[in-house]
Amino acid sequence: WRVEILSLLFVPPAKGGGMEIFMEDFMNDFIIDETTNALVKYDFPFTNAHLGYLLVPHCYYGKHIDSIAPYCFGQVQIETLVVGEGIKELQFRAFEGSQCYNVELPKGIKMNEYCFFNSRLQEITLPSDLTAIKASTFSRCMKLRSVKDYAAIKTIGYQAFAFCHQLKELHFESLTSVDAAAFFGCTGLQAITLGNNIEHLGRDIFYGCDDLQNVTLKGSFDKLEADTFVEARGIKRLTLSTSADTLYIPPHCFDATSLEEITFLGNYKPIIKERSCLPDNVLIRTPFCSPAMELGYYYPLKAI
Repeated sequence: WRVEILSLLFVPPAKGGGMEIFMEDFMNDFIIDETTNALVKYDFPFTNAHLGYLLVPHCYYGKHIDSIAPYCFGQVQIETLVVGEGIKELQFRAFEGSQCYNVELPKGIKMNEYCFFNSRLQEITLPSDLTAIKASTFSRCMKLRSVKDYAAIKTIGYQAFAFCHQLKELHFESLTSVDAAAFFGCTGLQAITLGNNIEHLGRDIFYGCDDLQNVTLKGSFDKLEADTFVEARGIKRLTLSTSADTLYIPPHCFDATSLEEITFLGNYKPIIKERSCLPDNVLIRTPFCSPAMELGYYYPLKAI
């Protein structure tokens, strides 16, 4: 079956005529827990249906929908799903395993852990005021290729984007913290900016990002974790910009990468206690008279 449903279905039925009967046929598609105002299931009557468009409204025939419960959308294929203004929360595992390809979320909504875990999501428009992407929110969304309106994001949780193979480029502006394995296994990721306010970087953030060539980190961080870049085999160019006085780079930090050049921006001193902290022939790029110029005793150097 292929069924195309427009937002017209969510307008109260007109009086009389066959259209009224058709509308009423769909009145029970949204199964709502009236004690919690949670949408617990979208119960479409056709097996393996493919919908072009679905609006989940805040008010539905006199009932309120305040949140979307776990596993709500089953196996219905939905090209574009819009969550209506006024809905406040996506509960734990709300869209897990779903086949909603393009999802649009309203301002003010809260997203819990594992919201889209292992779903067929391809594109998502986040609330413009969302500040946190929690643990495993998009983990194993292997078809996810586009994330929109994420400028306000400040924290990214554990494995938030793990195994999102189709993501190619992300540029965050307001991040302060990235937890461990946030982009673990993102094999298609080619360029990423984490800034401009990074304070904390976890372990294994880029593990298995084989196509990742360009990384920019900006903020006030004063150290890199030993395993932040472990097994990020594709990385070639790294830019580090921090307002800290010093930046500690641990031994073997860039083992199993292809790092060719590293740019130190700012007036901080890189703390490198042994040659294994950086690859032997890595090109150091830094402003003239920067403390990082001292690295020219050990590595090729270019003033910028």
